[in-house]
Amino acid sequence: MKEATIPVRTLLEEALKNLRAVQQWAGTKDFDVAGEQLGFATKLIEMVEIYDCGLIGGFGKGQLLDNSRGSMYMNIYHNIFARFLWLYEKYIEGGVKETAPVPLEIGGNVAEYWKRG
Repeated sequence: MKEATIPVRTLLEEALKNLRAVQQWAGTKDFDVAGEQLGFATKLIEMVEIYDCGLIGGFGKGQLLDNSRGSMYMNIYHNIFARFLWLYEKYIEGGVKETAPVPLEIGGNVAEYWKRG
């Protein structure tokens, strides 16, 4: 029997769809659906994190900042989007760049939505 696998790219692309849906449904004030979509995105991101380092929460090699300041991008974006962005850059963009702009596939609109106040 052939083992079935799901590519990391597919998981992250689906997570991005869910993160976009959160923004869409929250914008229409349908917070039940927005919460559902956030749950789906979180589960997908956590699967990739477990694949990446065996833990969930932003602990991948190179993801943690010096001096216990948290994980990369968490000072800019809300936790779940920061974790997603780091994984997206690592696995889809081919490497994490601290000063790189948000990849075009994600879009500035989505990134702006997830920015910290």
